[in-house]
Amino acid sequence: MFDDKAFTALNLTSPEQLSILEIEPGCNQLLLPLKPAMDDVPVFRSVMKMMYGWAISPSKPLTYSVVRSSMRRLGQITGFKQVTRPYALRYGAGKAFNENGQCLLYNESVVVLTGCTGNISEALQNLMM
Repeated sequence: MFDDKAFTALNLTSPEQLSILEIEPGCNQLLLPLKPAMDDVPVFRSVMKMMYGWAISPSKPLTYSVVRSSMRRLGQITGFKQVTRPYALRYGAGKAFNENGQCLLYNESVVVLTGCTGNISEALQNLMM
């Protein structure tokens, strides 16, 4: 999202800047509007083989099967006893946000950070990379 300059806020140009955003007490959310040009661009996109390496596709979404097989290979490489799959990541992230009181919503042209108090966590910052 940062490489695409997706946010309407011109000063929001790197993931590191998320950690200094402040949510006003009592608001429980901070809207991060996206540029209208990003309405039809998938957040998670496939890679394309180029003549001199790999590049991120400008419009082709990343498929569940690619994520699943990549996670399975990563789990095997790291030696996890159980097969790693997207559900475990989704469950773990949801559990962490529920316990932390923080969550991330992506809906059409707005990213919303809700339930946060003070600075936005490093975990949330990593999700945006």
